[in-house]
Amino acid sequence: CLFGHMFQWQLAADAGDDNAFMFEADAFNQYTVGLPFKDMQVLADNAPKGYDVIFFDMPRDMEFDAPVKTIENAEGEEIHIFAFNKKSSQSGLSSTLVSKRFYPKLFKHVSHFGADVVDAMLKVQLCTDSMVDSSGKFKGFGAGNKPWLQCYWALPAKGAKRHGTKYVYGKM
Repeated sequence: CLFGHMFQWQLAADAGDDNAFMFEADAFNQYTVGLPFKDMQVLADNAPKGYDVIFFDMPRDMEFDAPVKTIENAEGEEIHIFAFNKKSSQSGLSSTLVSKRFYPKLFKHVSHFGADVVDAMLKVQLCTDSMVDSSGKFKGFGAGNKPWLQCYWALPAKGAKRHGTKYVYGKM
């Protein structure tokens, strides 16, 4: 699984595109992908500045703080983009958008520190664990003040349940 993702990331890096969509074999399933395919260009055009990866697989029992950005698709439906800052035990990377900044950061991390189960490596460590200082220097897992990668999660606004100031997707 890790090598399949790394192969695709290397292909995208070699192509030199600013943004690349990545899909696993199960990405055709509406219960796996949280954002309709028709909205993907809108997401790429409106991605947060400096993003590394945006997940848009359907979360199971995830809670987010207020969106950092809300955009509209061609039909006027809102899409929330949330900062991804809480560890997720949800497996899978069925659908993501990665920027050209993602590859060098990811490959540097893997070459220096090795790799783990790819979805856990991203959703539990590189996107959420405070491991680098303000200059971007690796300090150790849990020892820095920000994660290695700038990660987000994009989902249709109509799928969210509001619980106070939180946005909940899934059964919670």
